[in-house]
Amino acid sequence: YRQFIDEMRIANPHCKVIGLTATPFRTGTGDLCGPDSIFDEVCYEAPVKQLIDEGFLCPLTTKPTDANADLTNVPIRTGEYVQTEMQRAFMSDNLVERACAEIVDKTNDRMSILIFTSGVDHCGAVAQKIRDLTGEEVEDVVAGTRTLMRASSLERFKNGTLRWLVNVGVLTTGFDAPNIDTVVVMRATQSAGLFAQICGRGFRICANKDDCLVLDMGQNIERHGPLDDEDYGRRKKKSREQAGPTKECLECGKECPAGCAFCPHCGSAFPDPEANFDDKADVGAAILQSQQKAIWYTVIPD
Repeated sequence: YRQFIDEMRIANPHCKVIGLTATPFRTGTGDLCGPDSIFDEVCYEAPVKQLIDEGFLCPLTTKPTDANADLTNVPIRTGEYVQTEMQRAFMSDNLVERACAEIVDKTNDRMSILIFTSGVDHCGAVAQKIRDLTGEEVEDVVAGTRTLMRASSLERFKNGTLRWLVNVGVLTTGFDAPNIDTVVVMRATQSAGLFAQICGRGFRICANKDDCLVLDMGQNIERHGPLDDEDYGRRKKKSREQAGPTKECLECGKECPAGCAFCPHCGSAFPDPEANFDDKADVGAAILQSQQKAIWYTVIPD
Protein backbone atom coordinates (compact mmCIF):
# COMPACT_ATOMS: atom_id res chain seq x y z
CA TYR A 1 0.00 0.00 0.00
CA ARG A 2 2.73 2.44 0.91
CA GLN A 3 4.60 1.83 -2.34
CA PHE A 4 1.41 2.32 -4.37
CA ILE A 5 0.49 5.54 -2.51
CA ASP A 6 4.04 6.93 -2.78
CA GLU A 7 4.02 6.39 -6.55
CA MET A 8 0.54 7.89 -6.86
CA ARG A 9 1.82 11.01 -5.10
CA ILE A 10 4.66 11.24 -7.63
CA ALA A 11 2.09 11.14 -10.42
CA ASN A 12 -0.20 13.57 -8.60
CA PRO A 13 1.24 15.45 -5.59
CA HIS A 14 -2.28 16.62 -4.68
CA CYS A 15 -3.86 13.17 -4.33
CA LYS A 16 -5.67 12.45 -1.06
CA VAL A 17 -5.87 9.15 0.76
CA ILE A 18 -8.97 8.11 2.68
CA GLY A 19 -9.72 4.81 4.38
CA LEU A 20 -12.99 3.10 5.27
CA THR A 21 -13.02 0.51 8.05
CA ALA A 22 -15.25 -0.94 10.73
CA THR A 23 -12.32 -1.29 13.14
CA PRO A 24 -9.93 1.74 13.08
CA PHE A 25 -7.32 -0.16 15.10
CA ARG A 26 -5.27 -3.32 15.01
CA THR A 27 -4.91 -5.48 18.10
CA GLY A 28 -1.14 -5.69 17.86
CA THR A 29 -0.30 -2.14 16.76
CA GLY A 30 -3.16 0.02 18.00
CA ASP A 31 -4.80 2.91 16.12
CA LEU A 32 -4.45 3.13 12.34
CA CYS A 33 -3.94 6.90 12.54
CA GLY A 34 -0.68 8.48 13.69
CA PRO A 35 2.50 10.24 12.63
CA ASP A 36 4.03 7.03 11.19
CA SER A 37 0.82 5.72 9.63
CA ILE A 38 -0.77 6.13 6.22
CA PHE A 39 -3.66 7.99 7.86
CA ASP A 40 -3.36 11.20 9.91
CA GLU A 41 -6.72 11.38 11.66
CA VAL A 42 -10.26 10.08 11.84
CA CYS A 43 -12.44 12.57 9.99
CA TYR A 44 -15.77 10.86 10.70
CA GLU A 45 -16.98 7.90 12.72
CA ALA A 46 -20.37 6.37 13.46
CA PRO A 47 -20.27 4.40 16.74
CA VAL A 48 -22.07 1.08 17.03
CA LYS A 49 -24.57 2.45 19.56
CA GLN A 50 -25.49 5.33 17.27
CA LEU A 51 -25.99 3.01 14.30
CA ILE A 52 -28.21 0.73 16.38
CA ASP A 53 -30.23 3.66 17.77
CA GLU A 54 -30.74 5.07 14.27
CA GLY A 55 -31.84 1.72 12.87
CA PHE A 56 -28.84 0.98 10.64
CA LEU A 57 -27.68 -2.00 12.70
CA CYS A 58 -29.61 -4.75 14.48
CA PRO A 59 -29.20 -4.92 18.28
CA LEU A 60 -27.23 -7.83 19.69
CA THR A 61 -28.19 -9.74 22.80
CA THR A 62 -26.60 -12.61 24.68
CA LYS A 63 -27.27 -15.31 27.26
CA PRO A 64 -24.91 -16.89 29.81
CA THR A 65 -23.55 -20.25 28.70
CA ASP A 66 -22.48 -23.22 30.81
CA ALA A 67 -20.64 -25.47 28.35
CA ASN A 68 -17.58 -23.26 28.01
CA ALA A 69 -14.09 -24.45 27.15
CA ASP A 70 -11.34 -24.34 29.77
CA LEU A 71 -8.59 -22.28 28.11
CA THR A 72 -6.27 -22.19 31.13
CA ASN A 73 -3.64 -24.44 29.57
CA VAL A 74 -4.05 -23.35 25.94
CA PRO A 75 -0.80 -21.63 24.90
CA ILE A 76 -0.63 -18.32 23.05
CA ARG A 77 1.83 -17.85 20.21
CA THR A 78 2.40 -14.58 18.30
CA GLY A 79 -0.58 -13.04 20.08
CA GLU A 80 -3.16 -15.76 19.38
CA TYR A 81 -4.23 -19.09 20.80
CA VAL A 82 -2.46 -22.09 19.26
CA GLN A 83 -5.18 -23.50 17.02
CA THR A 84 -4.56 -27.21 17.59
CA GLU A 85 -4.54 -26.80 21.36
CA MET A 86 -7.62 -24.57 21.31
CA GLN A 87 -9.51 -27.17 19.26
CA ARG A 88 -8.47 -29.85 21.76
CA ALA A 89 -9.88 -27.74 24.61
CA PHE A 90 -13.22 -27.32 22.84
CA MET A 91 -13.47 -31.07 22.17
CA SER A 92 -12.42 -32.33 25.62
CA ASP A 93 -14.56 -33.74 28.44
CA ASN A 94 -17.61 -34.46 26.29
CA LEU A 95 -17.86 -30.71 25.68
CA VAL A 96 -19.20 -31.00 22.11
CA GLU A 97 -22.26 -32.92 23.25
CA ARG A 98 -22.95 -30.63 26.21
CA ALA A 99 -22.38 -27.45 24.19
CA CYS A 100 -24.57 -28.56 21.29
CA ALA A 101 -27.38 -29.55 23.65
CA GLU A 102 -27.20 -26.09 25.23
CA ILE A 103 -27.16 -24.38 21.83
CA VAL A 104 -30.23 -26.30 20.64
CA ASP A 105 -32.07 -25.44 23.87
CA LYS A 106 -31.23 -21.73 23.71
CA THR A 107 -32.07 -21.31 20.00
CA ASN A 108 -35.44 -23.04 19.74
CA ASP A 109 -37.05 -19.75 18.64
CA ARG A 110 -34.27 -18.76 16.21
CA MET A 111 -34.36 -19.25 12.44
CA SER A 112 -30.83 -18.69 11.04
CA ILE A 113 -27.97 -19.92 13.22
CA LEU A 114 -24.35 -19.37 12.22
CA ILE A 115 -21.74 -21.26 14.28
CA PHE A 116 -18.00 -20.54 14.41
CA THR A 117 -15.89 -23.49 15.57
CA SER A 118 -12.24 -23.92 16.53
CA GLY A 119 -11.06 -26.37 13.86
CA VAL A 120 -12.05 -28.75 11.06
CA ASP A 121 -12.54 -31.77 13.36
CA HIS A 122 -14.51 -29.63 15.81
CA CYS A 123 -16.66 -28.29 12.97
CA GLY A 124 -17.58 -31.76 11.75
CA ALA A 125 -18.31 -33.02 15.26
CA VAL A 126 -20.56 -30.03 16.06
CA ALA A 127 -22.48 -30.33 12.79
CA GLN A 128 -23.09 -34.05 13.30
CA LYS A 129 -24.16 -33.65 16.92
CA ILE A 130 -26.71 -30.96 16.04
CA ARG A 131 -28.06 -33.22 13.28
CA ASP A 132 -28.46 -35.99 15.85
CA LEU A 133 -30.14 -33.74 18.41
CA THR A 134 -32.55 -31.95 16.07
CA GLY A 135 -33.06 -34.23 13.10
CA GLU A 136 -32.61 -31.09 10.99
CA GLU A 137 -30.29 -30.48 8.07
CA VAL A 138 -26.96 -28.96 9.10
CA GLU A 139 -24.27 -27.86 6.65
CA ASP A 140 -20.60 -27.32 7.54
CA VAL A 141 -18.18 -25.15 5.57
CA VAL A 142 -14.39 -25.28 5.89
CA ALA A 143 -11.48 -24.08 3.77
CA GLY A 144 -11.42 -27.38 1.87
CA THR A 145 -15.14 -27.43 1.03
CA ARG A 146 -15.65 -27.62 -2.73
CA THR A 147 -16.70 -24.36 -4.36
CA LEU A 148 -20.07 -25.56 -5.69
CA MET A 149 -20.98 -27.23 -2.39
CA ARG A 150 -20.04 -24.09 -0.46
CA ALA A 151 -22.01 -21.84 -2.80
CA SER A 152 -25.07 -24.08 -2.49
CA SER A 153 -24.91 -24.14 1.33
CA LEU A 154 -24.47 -20.37 1.61
CA GLU A 155 -27.31 -19.66 -0.82
CA ARG A 156 -29.72 -21.96 0.99
CA PHE A 157 -28.74 -20.43 4.32
CA LYS A 158 -29.32 -16.91 2.97
CA ASN A 159 -32.75 -17.72 1.54
CA GLY A 160 -33.88 -19.36 4.76
CA THR A 161 -34.21 -22.97 3.59
CA LEU A 162 -31.20 -24.01 5.71
CA ARG A 163 -31.38 -23.19 9.43
CA TRP A 164 -27.93 -24.34 10.64
CA LEU A 165 -24.56 -23.37 9.15
CA VAL A 166 -21.30 -24.38 10.87
CA ASN A 167 -17.91 -23.04 9.73
CA VAL A 168 -14.24 -22.68 10.60
CA GLY A 169 -13.04 -19.11 10.06
CA VAL A 170 -14.21 -18.82 6.43
CA LEU A 171 -17.28 -16.64 7.08
CA THR A 172 -15.78 -14.02 9.40
CA THR A 173 -15.55 -11.35 6.69
CA GLY A 174 -17.30 -10.75 3.39
CA PHE A 175 -20.30 -12.94 4.22
CA ASP A 176 -23.53 -10.96 4.11
CA ALA A 177 -26.64 -12.81 5.30
CA PRO A 178 -29.01 -10.27 6.91
CA ASN A 179 -31.30 -13.05 8.16
CA ILE A 180 -28.73 -14.32 10.70
CA ASP A 181 -30.43 -14.06 14.10
CA THR A 182 -27.96 -16.19 16.08
CA VAL A 183 -24.15 -16.25 16.14
CA VAL A 184 -22.56 -19.02 18.20
CA VAL A 185 -18.85 -18.56 19.00
CA MET A 186 -17.36 -21.96 19.83
CA ARG A 187 -13.80 -20.70 19.68
CA ALA A 188 -11.61 -18.20 21.50
CA THR A 189 -9.51 -15.36 20.14
CA GLN A 190 -7.13 -12.78 21.52
CA SER A 191 -8.06 -10.48 18.62
CA ALA A 192 -10.73 -7.91 19.43
CA GLY A 193 -11.01 -7.18 15.71
CA LEU A 194 -11.68 -10.81 14.81
CA PHE A 195 -14.31 -11.16 17.53
CA ALA A 196 -16.00 -7.97 16.30
CA GLN A 197 -16.03 -9.36 12.76
CA ILE A 198 -17.57 -12.63 13.95
CA CYS A 199 -20.34 -10.89 15.90
CA GLY A 200 -20.76 -8.42 13.06
CA ARG A 201 -22.36 -11.16 10.93
CA GLY A 202 -25.47 -10.64 13.05
CA PHE A 203 -25.58 -6.83 12.88
CA ARG A 204 -27.47 -6.72 9.56
CA ILE A 205 -31.10 -5.63 9.74
CA CYS A 206 -33.75 -7.85 8.22
CA ALA A 207 -37.53 -8.11 8.14
CA ASN A 208 -39.03 -10.02 11.09
CA LYS A 209 -35.71 -9.84 12.95
CA ASP A 210 -35.72 -7.94 16.24
CA ASP A 211 -32.21 -8.79 17.44
CA CYS A 212 -29.35 -11.24 17.04
CA LEU A 213 -28.43 -13.63 19.83
CA VAL A 214 -24.71 -14.16 20.49
CA LEU A 215 -23.75 -17.30 22.42
CA ASP A 216 -20.11 -16.97 23.43
CA MET A 217 -18.53 -20.21 24.63
CA GLY A 218 -14.95 -18.94 24.50
CA GLN A 219 -15.11 -16.13 27.11
CA ASN A 220 -14.49 -13.59 24.34
CA ILE A 221 -16.94 -11.02 25.70
CA GLU A 222 -15.21 -11.09 29.09
CA ARG A 223 -11.85 -10.81 27.33
CA HIS A 224 -12.66 -7.86 25.05
CA GLY A 225 -15.67 -6.14 26.61
CA PRO A 226 -18.88 -4.77 25.04
CA LEU A 227 -18.71 -4.19 21.28
CA ASP A 228 -20.15 -0.68 21.55
CA ASP A 229 -17.52 0.54 24.03
CA GLU A 230 -15.85 3.59 22.45
CA ASP A 231 -12.46 2.15 23.43
CA TYR A 232 -13.22 -1.39 22.24
CA GLY A 233 -10.10 -3.08 20.92
CA ARG A 234 -7.74 -0.22 21.69
CA ARG A 235 -4.81 -0.87 23.97
CA LYS A 236 -4.15 2.23 25.99
CA LYS A 237 -0.57 3.14 26.80
CA LYS A 238 -0.27 4.45 30.33
CA SER A 239 2.63 5.27 32.56
CA ARG A 240 3.15 3.29 35.75
CA GLU A 241 1.81 6.25 37.77
CA GLN A 242 -1.38 6.37 35.66
CA ALA A 243 -1.91 2.64 35.34
CA GLY A 244 -3.73 2.18 38.65
CA PRO A 245 -3.60 -0.93 40.85
CA THR A 246 -2.04 -4.05 39.34
CA LYS A 247 -1.58 -7.73 40.15
CA GLU A 248 0.98 -10.28 39.04
CA CYS A 249 0.07 -13.11 36.71
CA LEU A 250 0.83 -16.47 38.34
CA GLU A 251 1.70 -18.00 34.96
CA CYS A 252 3.96 -15.47 33.21
CA GLY A 253 4.83 -13.17 36.14
CA LYS A 254 3.93 -9.95 34.32
CA GLU A 255 1.95 -7.10 35.86
CA CYS A 256 -1.71 -6.82 34.86
CA PRO A 257 -4.58 -4.43 35.72
CA ALA A 258 -6.10 -5.47 39.04
CA GLY A 259 -9.61 -5.82 37.61
CA CYS A 260 -8.89 -8.12 34.66
CA ALA A 261 -10.08 -11.72 34.67
CA PHE A 262 -7.52 -12.90 32.10
CA CYS A 263 -3.85 -12.00 31.75
CA PRO A 264 -3.50 -9.72 28.68
CA HIS A 265 0.02 -11.08 28.12
CA CYS A 266 -0.44 -14.86 28.18
CA GLY A 267 -4.22 -15.28 28.37
CA SER A 268 -4.30 -17.35 31.55
CA ALA A 269 -7.27 -16.90 33.87
CA PHE A 270 -6.96 -15.36 37.31
CA PRO A 271 -8.64 -17.24 40.17
CA ASP A 272 -11.90 -15.79 41.42
CA PRO A 273 -11.26 -13.40 44.31
CA GLU A 274 -12.63 -14.40 47.68
CA ALA A 275 -15.50 -12.21 48.82
CA ASN A 276 -18.23 -12.15 51.46
CA PHE A 277 -21.60 -12.05 49.75
CA ASP A 278 -24.99 -13.71 50.16
CA ASP A 279 -25.86 -14.21 46.53
CA LYS A 280 -24.74 -13.19 43.07
CA ALA A 281 -27.00 -13.06 40.05
CA ASP A 282 -25.81 -15.05 37.03
CA VAL A 283 -25.99 -12.09 34.67
CA GLY A 284 -23.25 -13.17 32.27
CA ALA A 285 -21.17 -10.73 30.25
CA ALA A 286 -22.86 -7.96 28.29
CA ILE A 287 -22.30 -7.86 24.53
CA LEU A 288 -23.44 -4.20 24.52
CA GLN A 289 -22.92 -1.60 27.24
CA SER A 290 -26.65 -0.92 27.48
CA GLN A 291 -27.13 -4.51 28.65
CA GLN A 292 -24.65 -4.33 31.53
CA LYS A 293 -26.30 -4.98 34.88
CA ALA A 294 -25.15 -4.05 38.35
CA ILE A 295 -24.15 -6.84 40.71
CA TRP A 296 -25.22 -6.25 44.31
CA TYR A 297 -23.19 -7.58 47.22
CA THR A 298 -24.16 -7.75 50.88
CA VAL A 299 -21.28 -6.41 52.95
CA ILE A 300 -20.93 -8.19 56.29
CA PRO A 301 -18.98 -6.07 58.81
CA ASP A 302 -16.49 -7.78 61.08
